[in-house]
Amino acid sequence: MSGDPGRPARTRGLPRWGRRVAETVRRRGITGLVWAVAHRLGLPLPSGVYALWREGHEPDETEPMARTGVAPGQGWHPTVSIIQVPSGGVRVRCSDLLAGLDHQTCNCWELVVIEPDPGGVGEQASPRVRGLPGSAGETGACGLARCVDAARGELVVLLAADAVLPPWAVSEVVRVLDETPEADLVYGDADLLRGRRRTQPWFKPGWSPDAMLSANLFDPLVVVRRALLAGLALREGSTEGAALHWDLALRLAEAARHPVHVPKVLAHVRAQGWGAWRRRGWRRPTPATAAAAAPALAAHLQRAGLDASATSDSRGRLRVSWPVRGEPRVSLIIPTRDNGKVLRRCVDSILSRTSYRPFELLLLDNDTREAEARSYLSEVAGRPEVKVLPWLFPFNWSAINNFGASQATGELLGFLNNDMEVISPDWLEELIRWAQRPEVGVVGTLLVRADGSVQHAGVALGLGGVAGHPWERMAEDDDSVAGPAFAYRDVLAVTGACQMIRRGVFAELGSFDEGFVTLFSDVELCLRAWRRGYRVVHTPWARLVHYHGTTRGGDARMPPHDFWMARGRFGDLVAMGDPYLGPNLSPWSSAPCPRHAAEPDPAAWLGHLVEISRQQYGAQEARLPQPIRPLVDAAHAHCRGDGSPR
Repeated sequence: MSGDPGRPARTRGLPRWGRRVAETVRRRGITGLVWAVAHRLGLPLPSGVYALWREGHEPDETEPMARTGVAPGQGWHPTVSIIQVPSGGVRVRCSDLLAGLDHQTCNCWELVVIEPDPGGVGEQASPRVRGLPGSAGETGACGLARCVDAARGELVVLLAADAVLPPWAVSEVVRVLDETPEADLVYGDADLLRGRRRTQPWFKPGWSPDAMLSANLFDPLVVVRRALLAGLALREGSTEGAALHWDLALRLAEAARHPVHVPKVLAHVRAQGWGAWRRRGWRRPTPATAAAAAPALAAHLQRAGLDASATSDSRGRLRVSWPVRGEPRVSLIIPTRDNGKVLRRCVDSILSRTSYRPFELLLLDNDTREAEARSYLSEVAGRPEVKVLPWLFPFNWSAINNFGASQATGELLGFLNNDMEVISPDWLEELIRWAQRPEVGVVGTLLVRADGSVQHAGVALGLGGVAGHPWERMAEDDDSVAGPAFAYRDVLAVTGACQMIRRGVFAELGSFDEGFVTLFSDVELCLRAWRRGYRVVHTPWARLVHYHGTTRGGDARMPPHDFWMARGRFGDLVAMGDPYLGPNLSPWSSAPCPRHAAEPDPAAWLGHLVEISRQQYGAQEARLPQPIRPLVDAAHAHCRGDGSPR
């Protein structure tokens, strides 16, 4: 469900933009409106919005904090070795780093650095600072290896050369690793430091190995147990700068058995001058960084057993590729009824623009009566790769797709809406190569609207109350506090408007749940795959156009029954929170932004909506599309009225 289905009754007389402004103010206040406008214009996040988030989530840095030899409340006394990873062209500013270390609430640290100049670090006269003499012509990789060899700590903090630590950083990583003994690697959120002003946070996802193919989640800080570094070939090659950072991050990702994301800001990156955050590649690579990272990505995938290559484009977007195994037959399953023009655009684009040919196209005719649509179905049924199959029962998205799967002959099943349009010839190959990976259960792709804005870049559980699309209506290359939409990532679910799954996995999961009428069964299937240990992956490189709403007429009317089913099937996961959305991001804004303390909990909101709708509709009525806005508003009112924050 999207965050803003339908339209509020009180703003019905306003033009569309006016309704969106009024709704944003009503839900998120003036501050939220300022952020939304700035984001739409491509401007950086207003610092006031981030400041409000920090007030509710971080200790007050202006107040003196007690300093101890161990993390507060911990019985573990590890030494934490802090090493700055060399970065080409970035000078290590030891004075800035030491200023932050001197204010740590936990004093069990040591700093190990290579002195760029004789006596450069020794002048600090601190027994916890260990300066190693520089070596002429030494590569960054070799210098890093020397620092690791010299470190004495049980925990090693690998820090970017232009980063400094907030006062709670050392204490927090010790606490997390003490409370999670199985964890061997920890990474956290970060932000930019411009003078004394903190801005542009990066709220990262929970551990997402596929997100590492688009962004370095371990930048600017990663903490590892020393044993994890023992087997890494740190001296291999002559990598420097960005190449070294990505190669190190990917090797750590391979070696780690239990990486943990700490949803707290554990590092600040110093930004000098206007636009420095763009030049550094904050939250995504710059073109130069991406070009340097591509060989490391290819080597990483080759170590995983894939004959992979990696490239970057002029916008800094990384793409990985490996050959499709064999020539698997793909069954593309499309339910349809009427809407002849929509169907023609979809089918013609698939048949004329798809470069991968071993596929069949199953058109499931749900009692089409429109003359134009009937004529087109008769016309296209003559194509050898097309089958038109009648489905003469009341519409049920799950049932009709299950019927299509039962009639399909392909090794891979691709489920599509009839309001799609193919624009990339290799879209099917991209989905196939991901679906063939044994660890992947379901794969989906970036869907854009006719105006080029994002319609789908993965599904986040709890967004909009049940499940929604982060980055929706943003430009695909827009940056955000959660990174850009155009990226590889692991997610809990992808939309059934375009998803691919191996036939064996579909059978193992038991197909779509026909208890749902229209909504959420695509999400629920993905969640079943995730619970069984499969990964659900979003790849942006099979990009399609989705003319959303042209089939069902939009999202103003929805069957309440599907919300009842959602609460029963995966309400526990809504209450737990989407690990890839994270607790720092608002569950009520499709454009990623910091969470407000006064926002309702999605699980509580869903509970109110279910109870309210049960009082208004009987079992049969609830299976029919009903106006959803009154239920949404009533659920929000109950959240405010029963003491839950708005």
